[in-house]
Amino acid sequence: NQYICYMDRFKWYMDQGDIELESDRTAAESSEDLQLSGSNFISTRADQDSLSFMAPKARYDLKKHLITATDVQYIQVADALIAPDSSVVRIRKNAAMDPLNNAVITANKVTKHHTIKNATVNIASKRQYSASGEVDYVDEDQKAFTIRLQNINVDTSYQTYARGRILEAEQFQLSPAFDYFGEVLLEANRKDLLFTGSTRIQHGCSGLERNWMTFSAAIDPREVFIPVSDTLRDTRGEAIGAGVYLTSTDPFNTYGTFLSRKEEPKDPAVISSSGFLYFDKAKREYMISSKEKIRQRSLPGDLVSLNVDECRIDGDGHISAAVDLGRVSLENIGSLRSSADSGTTANVVMMADFHFLDNALERMVAEITAYPEQKQVDIGKTYYEKMLREVLGLERSDKLISELSIKGEIKKLPDELVRSLVLCDVRMQWDKRNESWVSTGPIGIGTVLKKPVFRYVKGKIELERKRSGDSMTILLMLDDQTFYFFQYSRNYLYTYSSDEQFNTMLTEVKEDKTKLESRKDQPDYRYMVTNRRKVNEFRDRFGL
Repeated sequence: NQYICYMDRFKWYMDQGDIELESDRTAAESSEDLQLSGSNFISTRADQDSLSFMAPKARYDLKKHLITATDVQYIQVADALIAPDSSVVRIRKNAAMDPLNNAVITANKVTKHHTIKNATVNIASKRQYSASGEVDYVDEDQKAFTIRLQNINVDTSYQTYARGRILEAEQFQLSPAFDYFGEVLLEANRKDLLFTGSTRIQHGCSGLERNWMTFSAAIDPREVFIPVSDTLRDTRGEAIGAGVYLTSTDPFNTYGTFLSRKEEPKDPAVISSSGFLYFDKAKREYMISSKEKIRQRSLPGDLVSLNVDECRIDGDGHISAAVDLGRVSLENIGSLRSSADSGTTANVVMMADFHFLDNALERMVAEITAYPEQKQVDIGKTYYEKMLREVLGLERSDKLISELSIKGEIKKLPDELVRSLVLCDVRMQWDKRNESWVSTGPIGIGTVLKKPVFRYVKGKIELERKRSGDSMTILLMLDDQTFYFFQYSRNYLYTYSSDEQFNTMLTEVKEDKTKLESRKDQPDYRYMVTNRRKVNEFRDRFGL
């Protein structure tokens, strides 16, 4: 049989042709040198690398050349401990061990992360075995799902790994919030199983498809975080989204998705997020963002959530109007809400930057700040502090927020905040009839260039999506007769004011100073004074 056996006693049953062997030794899992010093059965077959195990009792059939070892607690192979069913091991000629049925594999012997049950094991040598079996995935509610592992083996570093496949028909769940089907990889040195397949969330929201999303990640069943990439695909390879989008063809309209198919792959995002998908049981909402922001919403970054009770998509972070304004830079930071019943609304800090005459903007600031009885902006009730965190990061923004709260102003505005217009409190909604974003209520002016304002004014902002070219219109009104008007459309920024000195300053600028030449992917640009008729047309549209 090519085995050496060390025993304390034996009985030879001559008539039966059996030898009964007994040892007083017992197995000890903690012994690192178990196979060298503790075992009493050691293979001498060269390719088995001294495979060994402890058996207090054994019987050797001289006729069949069969060793039947009993009370075998486990056999150490590679990094695993393999416990045979009924503690029985049979060894035939040439050290061939019978397959172990209904065995239990503990992998690895140090961490004991995984227990594989109902295993059928073929032990080849001290460092090699193959098997099939089952492992339990225990979710956050302590509900166990059995996963069948068809291929259990040892890699080149003698670490146990196992592969399985979960079928869609099995109705497996990573947690009550996440369905799953696909591949499973168990690695002995890693506690969590690696899932490579598709997941689907649980909700009953009409208008939001429950599409499968592909991913690959190790999953902690006690706290399920599923990675969400920037480019999402379902099982058919079609683009799915996570957030709010604007259609790329007219009639233009906003729509929400949450791991559901986009209407068109090229539809631009108003807000979307990537990072990790998580379900908050207390809030009854799915969230997608970084783990840090999911745990602390006040941190910088984009987050999108779906409330499954109200079927409402919320977002906070960078909110795009999804309009192309050429050389005009427009950045919005704040919060957004979208639902099938109420449409899409946003509360943002709007930062517009464009080539213009600085002296004219400074003149506008002087007129606004000199105007009596204007309501001051309480930045604590706006998204201005959030904007600071997004633009400057936590450390620098906290210093500025502290300075604002103590001194009531920012002594030196950081370069990143120097924009033509920073409107610190703007409420927007998508106007389906006009196919545009339209402001509602008063507009909070934060800063203009480096000048602080922090006052509310009347007015209207419209960001319009059009086949002929997107446009931006900003009307700031101190009263019905006093206003400043800016409108960008098709490479031209038109401006006009009730303040004639403002208009004169601009008309006196040499033409070449009002222009920006086109370059690379950027179009040309020019600002110019328009007339009151354009202002009145805009005011009439909104009854101002």
